[in-house]
Amino acid sequence: MNRGLPRTCYYLGESMLPTLVAGELLEFEAYLGASIRRGDVIVFAAEGKDSFVIHRVHSVCNGSIRTRGDNSRDVDSWIVAPSSVLGRVTHSHGTSGKRSIVGGFPGHAGAMFLRFGGWSAILVKPALAFYRRAFNGSPRKLRSLDGRVRVNAVKRKGGTE
Repeated sequence: MNRGLPRTCYYLGESMLPTLVAGELLEFEAYLGASIRRGDVIVFAAEGKDSFVIHRVHSVCNGSIRTRGDNSRDVDSWIVAPSSVLGRVTHSHGTSGKRSIVGGFPGHAGAMFLRFGGWSAILVKPALAFYRRAFNGSPRKLRSLDGRVRVNAVKRKGGTE
């Protein structure tokens, strides 16, 4: 793959949280004939926007690119032409130093995991509430499903707890 010199820009906004944070300096490189892959984070000019957009490639079909921010449930309304793409983001420089931005299938899978991670809190909360009710604040008292309190005893050398 023939790659151009890295270019830089600052990321502003919240659409790519938690992958990118506002104020980070991003390095991106031109594609120069390489194919644009699902999962790549790209810098492009979107129709009707005054500034460049940085989003992840959701799909590529018949020369049209659909994008989505990692912090969004919905695919962007615009269709990106390959000629509008400035390049692929490769690195981010933030408070924790320089880190690579993963593209392709691993990048897409990681973004899906992060999106799902936000929803998992909704699924985990009821389980945690049940756990708290079941233990009633003490690991020695465990309420059974019928509501009766069970007392657990542990035999040790020094006696029973």
